[in-house]
Order: sequence, then C-alpha cells, then structure tokens
Amino acid sequence: MNRQQSPSSLSHQLSDDRRVLGRDDPVWPHYVKEAEKWDKDLVDRWNKSMDVTLLFAALFSAIVTAFLIESYQNLKPDHAEITATGVLAVLEHLRAASANQVLNTTNIEIPATDEFQPTTNALLVNLAWFLSLTLSIVVTLLAMLVKQWGEAYRSGSGLAPPCVQARVRQARYNKLKSWRTEDIVVSLPVLMHIALGLFLLGLILFLLDLNRVVFMPVAIVVGITFPVYLATTLLPLFVAFCPYNTPLSSRKLLEAFLNMCNLLVPHTWKKYIMASCQLKENLLCENTDPDYLTSQALEWLIRHSPKDVVDIGIKAISGADLDTNSWELLAQGSLISVVAQKFTAICGKPLDQSSEVDPNQNNRDAYLYGQALVNISSHAELKLCSHNGITGYSTSKSIGSQVEIDEGQVYQVEKGLLQ
Repeated sequence: MNRQQSPSSLSHQLSDDRRVLGRDDPVWPHYVKEAEKWDKDLVDRWNKSMDVTLLFAALFSAIVTAFLIESYQNLKPDHAEITATGVLAVLEHLRAASANQVLNTTNIEIPATDEFQPTTNALLVNLAWFLSLTLSIVVTLLAMLVKQWGEAYRSGSGLAPPCVQARVRQARYNKLKSWRTEDIVVSLPVLMHIALGLFLLGLILFLLDLNRVVFMPVAIVVGITFPVYLATTLLPLFVAFCPYNTPLSSRKLLEAFLNMCNLLVPHTWKKYIMASCQLKENLLCENTDPDYLTSQALEWLIRHSPKDVVDIGIKAISGADLDTNSWELLAQGSLISVVAQKFTAICGKPLDQSSEVDPNQNNRDAYLYGQALVNISSHAELKLCSHNGITGYSTSKSIGSQVEIDEGQVYQVEKGLLQ
C-alpha cells in the first residue's frame, strides 16, 4: 500500500522537479528567444532611423557650410574694401600733387577696422546658420552614438546560460527605459527639423538684403512650407489614424503642453480634445463585430493576396453577417467575378484532380463558395440573361468535355445557393 505524501514533501518535490525560477528553469530559454526578437526589432528600427538621419545631416551640413563661407564675411571688416579705398586716396593725392592743387582729404574716408559694426541682418543670418550647422553636427554625433548603444545593448551574453542572459537583458532593458533612451532617438529628427527651419529663416533674411526679386519667390515657398509642416504636426493629434505626422506629432507632448495651460487657466477642453480622437481609435481597434471596416479588410485581402489566402477570404464571406453598406462594398468591382470563377472551378476538381481532392472537402468548398456568391450577388446590380441570348452558345454534347458531378456536390451547391 502506497504511503500518502505530506503536502510539504510534495511541494518540495515539485519545486525540485520544476526548479521554479532557478538557473535551469525552462522559462528562461523562452524569455531569451522572445527578448531577442523584441530587441532585434528595436535596434533595427533605431538603425534605420539613424541611417536616414546621418545621410540627411551630412548633406545638410555641406549645404549650410557653403552658405556660411559667404555670410560670415559680413561679420568682420572688408579688408578688400579698405585696401581699395586706400589706393583711391593715394591716386587722388598723386593727381593733386601733379596738378599743384591742394588735396581735399575730407572727401576720402578710409574705414577704421576698430570701429566696424556688423549690421543687424548680418548678425541674424549668421546666428541662424551657425546654430543650424551646430545642431546638424551634434545630431550626427548623437546618431553615431545611438547606433553604438544599440549594438552594445544586444551584445555580450550570447554564451552565458539562459538564466544569466535573461537577467542581464532585463537589467539593460530597465536602464533603457529609466534613462529614456528611446526619447533621445526620437528627438534627433526633431533637432534636424529645427536646424532646417533655422536655415530657411536665415536664407530669407540673407536674400532680403541681397536682392528683392529673388527674395519674393523664395519667401512665398517658405511661407507655404511652414503652415503645411504645422498642419502635418497637429493633424495626428486631433484626427484618428491620420497618415501624416512629424517627429513632433506626439500626444504626450500635447498633453504636457495642455497640462501647463490648465495650470494657468483651468478648463476642460483638453479632456474633450484628447477623448474625441483617442475614443474613436479605441473603438475601432477594440470593436470585433463585423462592420464596414471589416468588409474593407476582406475586400483588400482578396484583391492583394495569393490564391490560398483568397480562398480563405471568400470562405469568410460565406458566413459573414454584415450590413447592407458592407455587402454593397464587397459587390462592387471585380470581386464578384473572382468569387464566381472560384465557384465554377469547383465543378472541374473531380475531373482534373480526382485522386488528390477529398470529396468531403470539395463538397464543403462548394457549399461555402455558393453561399459567398449568393451573399455578394444579392447586393450587386447584375443583368440576367438566358443561354439563348449568348452568341455561340451550344448545348451539343459533342462540344467540350463533360464533367460528372456527384449527388453530394450537387446537394452542397444547392444548399450554398439557396440558404
């Protein structure tokens, strides 16, 4: 007779067998596998973003440098002008001496280098462009560092036991979140956009003094660009699933800004704005009942997928419970032709693939395709005609091949069409 083990001994045995959260617990290999996928996607996303940023920053820095070579000279005395003025004064002195005339020195003024003051416009232009170049170089440095951070984050523990790998990875991930590394990565494109804005501002001021004819069209283009950028930044904050965005299109930033405004003037419009957009997104994401969006997804799936996936989409239509607008969407275009072709092709399966096709599966497909065809065609505008009205139609048995359809398939076809 077997002895009944005490609860404490049983618990101890189970703990030994499972090695709960110990070095050899089977949970750690699964953690490492999932963490590798997550980290690979994260670092790859960083690298792609930084590659684009580095390329843009390099080209942008070269362009700004070319403009600065010309503009920075306005911040210092023009020695060429001083030399030319001095040569002119010498010529005037020689001309007066040769003609025995008294030289009037009041008409010749040689600029003094110690009294030189750059114009306000020159200061603003160079300030904007030097800041722009500095931001571009800083972004380049940070982008290279981000790529190094990503490699360091994923490396170093590949040969260690899964338990050790999991602990090291989790510790690194915790620091990644607490030190807000992701925010640094996101901020780099923002800095480049600021640098571009400073460059355009300096370009407008530079052309303002240089030539008014050139200034006007450039000012118009820049004047249109800024409102478009502002709209692209703000639209995702108030329009659900807006396809346009910029690095500044963050609802966290908007919420922080509105919180600051609420501290000054308490009101509730912030809650209304945030709720109206987020509520719509949440409803669309969390709603699992078939609706118009579901029919759009099915229609896209059937149009842009390979043959086996198209079959799955058509079978889903056969049992779908959609409203009239959704069915009318599915009935538009060539979708009904695709379903009809799939339906009629079933009749040829027993003849062409009799040794490979399961009769029961073929019957089920006939039923599902027939029902899908009825569901779509009942909401489509179809022009019915008989075989007498079709040119070249013949009922002669000598024309074409005969396809024998078993009774079970006929029943399933009728069931799908009539249900």
